[in-house]
Order: sequence, then C-alpha cells, then structure tokens
Amino acid sequence: GKSSNFDEALKHFNNSMLLYPNATAAFNIGQIYDIKGNLPKAKEYYYITHDVSKKARVSPKDQVGIFEKLARISVLSDNPNNAKEFIEKQLNNYPNSVILWVYLAVANDKLGNKSEALMAAERAKFLLP
Repeated sequence: GKSSNFDEALKHFNNSMLLYPNATAAFNIGQIYDIKGNLPKAKEYYYITHDVSKKARVSPKDQVGIFEKLARISVLSDNPNNAKEFIEKQLNNYPNSVILWVYLAVANDKLGNKSEALMAAERAKFLLP
C-alpha cells in the first residue's frame, strides 16, 4: 500500500543522503515524515535541508519553502507564542510569502489575537496573485 511506497522512498532518499548529502533528498525525507505525521522528524529534516542549502550557497529566496513547511509544523505542534515568533522572524526574510501570512493568522487566532489574525489574513489575501 501507500505506506510501503513511502518506506521505499524513505530508504531511497536516505541512501542518497549517505552518498551525497543534498537539499532535495533532505527535503523529500522531511516531506515523507510530514505526510506520515512524524512532525519532530519532519522538522529535523527541514532544518537539515536548510543547513545543506546554506552550505551549497542556495539563494535564501529559494529557501522560503523550507520555512513555510516549518511554520506549518510550528503552528500544529508548538506553543502558539513560539509559532508566532518563529513566523514573524521568517516574514522579515520573506515578506511576500502568502503561506507564512496565513500561518501567522492561524497562530494569532490560536492566541485569541483576533484583530492581528484578521490583519495577517488580509495581508495574505492582498499578496495572492
């Protein structure tokens, strides 16, 4: 079934990381753990993706997807204050990320900051293409 396909892919990407540590394999491993619901492991591999990307001198603007994934995990599993702080920090680097604005709205909503949540949601809507 689907789970064994994921396990097979995981084996493949882990081998790839052993042979040649690269951002694509690390990101894919993170996504598989994310899909399987193992958020701590997904988070670990998204951070590995970021480290490998930095070493490979990947342009920071091309790393926004990593932080969007981490923001989602943060909103789902961290204290909402920590999630809000993390997302606001990322928005300094990626102010045009619709996804980060949406997760900021969610974090603020969880904290009961309705007006801040609404402002973040409106910002996301404004940025939509």
